[in-house]
Amino acid sequence: VKKGELIYLTDLKKVYIYRIYMKKIVDPSAVWLVNNTRQNIVTLITCADGGKNRWAIRGNLIKTEKATDNNLKVFNLK
Repeated sequence: VKKGELIYLTDLKKVYIYRIYMKKIVDPSAVWLVNNTRQNIVTLITCADGGKNRWAIRGNLIKTEKATDNNLKVFNLK
């Protein structure tokens, strides 16, 4: 992923759209990433460098939509 790209999440009632503003490699002990924030953000973490480090991706909530058959197609649920 790249900064500026979108992340789509759903609870099947709403679709939440986030724009990525941070992408960086962090130490596995960077537990500050999972602390609560006052901002409406999403944090995604996965392995990097063969498991030695972690990729941390953060995005700001830019839009919330009611879930419809049409906008849920992006999730390929069936």
